[in-house]
Amino acid sequence: AVIGPLSSENRPCFDAISVSFLQRPKIDYSLVIGKAGIPGLETLIDGIIKEQVSVLLLWPKKIVIPLFDPLKEPTQERVAAKQKYLNEMITSLTDASAQGVLTVTVLNCRHLQNLDRLGGKSDPFVKVYLNDRGVQHTKTVGNSLNPVFEQTFDLLVDDVSSQTLYFDVFDQNLAGTRCMGSGQLSIARVCPPLQRKSVLVPLENGGEGTIELGLLY
Repeated sequence: AVIGPLSSENRPCFDAISVSFLQRPKIDYSLVIGKAGIPGLETLIDGIIKEQVSVLLLWPKKIVIPLFDPLKEPTQERVAAKQKYLNEMITSLTDASAQGVLTVTVLNCRHLQNLDRLGGKSDPFVKVYLNDRGVQHTKTVGNSLNPVFEQTFDLLVDDVSSQTLYFDVFDQNLAGTRCMGSGQLSIARVCPPLQRKSVLVPLENGGEGTIELGLLY
């Protein structure tokens, strides 16, 4: 939930609250069709309603609830001004450019190339991003060529048909970082909507080994 924008005129000192879900919510309601219903129709309609409503509540889609006090003596001018303010407030609480959210879980890497030249092993970490937007980094796992990360990140998707998920594996050391391999995945090809999927991808660009990712769009 997000509370804002702040207000000095109205209590409780903010004008709205926006609510959304990072995971698909469970929809609980009662559906009554009638005694002469068609067999299987209730189950079909129930599934369609739950599917569509849950999608409408997934981030970045939001429900914006105004909290400011109603006008005590409304006039046409004051109502129009308040409506304009409300529209601007709702716009400020939403990301109009985003189509959805890609949840990426960096699970592990296997059989990485050892870039440590001092007798130890590399200290890898992973960077994931969508076309340079929302760059995220995992923790660094020390002295391992088979690191386990199991870290999850949410990336905003502007255009599911054209955006690409990029991932780079780096070795962290005192002198800086060195690339251990990288790769990319087309979101539209590997991410069916609302279906969790695990993918194992060979590292390219001079890298060795594989990276395993969990994806949910």
